[in-house]
Amino acid sequence: GWGGSAALPLHRNGQVVGTFNVYAEQADAFDKTVQALLVEMALDIDFALKNMDRETARALAEARTAESEARLARALEGSQDALWDWDLPHQRLYYSPRWWHMLGYAVDQFPVDSGLWRRVMHPEDVPGVEKLLRDYLRGGGDSFSAECRLQHRDGHYIPVLVRGLITRDASGQAERVSGTNMDLTERVRTQQMDALRSFMLEQLTSSLPLDQVMRDFVLRLEDVLPGAVCTILLLDCEGLHLQLGAAPSLPEFYNQAIDGVQI
Repeated sequence: GWGGSAALPLHRNGQVVGTFNVYAEQADAFDKTVQALLVEMALDIDFALKNMDRETARALAEARTAESEARLARALEGSQDALWDWDLPHQRLYYSPRWWHMLGYAVDQFPVDSGLWRRVMHPEDVPGVEKLLRDYLRGGGDSFSAECRLQHRDGHYIPVLVRGLITRDASGQAERVSGTNMDLTERVRTQQMDALRSFMLEQLTSSLPLDQVMRDFVLRLEDVLPGAVCTILLLDCEGLHLQLGAAPSLPEFYNQAIDGVQI
């Protein structure tokens, strides 16, 4: 099963010759999208190990890329927006249950005031969003949108698209701001996966040596999955000893100790 670590078999000519390993900091760290990506990466490493014809490898990789993109697009269709409303004269705010749940909290877990959204927003994003809001409240328009990051209860930041609509009184003064927050996690993940798939395709069709391809695969995946450690372990020709394929983030003494270990 998928927990805090994953080990996927690597093949050459139908025989298992090693494993592609990913270790995360917490249990259940791999969602369906990541699981699919890891499986595809294992298949790509299989291709590299088989030393397939470049054009064949490119065609197969492109086909899997299209399938992956279609799957990710279907996942995005199920997203739900979080509603919020701000009564400016009375400084009353409402956040929908979805708003709280998106950040991992129970509904109304904290007192709601005009500073709550600032406290959960990434400090680097607050000045820009505040300026945008001030400009629109002063008459810069009746609708706005901005991308920012909100902190989840677990500590990580969620990318969101904030969209708002300003209601004004007869004199043109803003009296209410209502809007939605859209979780962009899947969209950002899709962009990361697309970039990773393109990178893998380039590596598969390059003239780089196999050890460099495997190292680049591992390092790029660790960039996409912060906190994860990835390795590739292979078997020797007799299938009796481990050989280190790629483990750039593990200490050198560990890599030296495991390389050549009898299984």
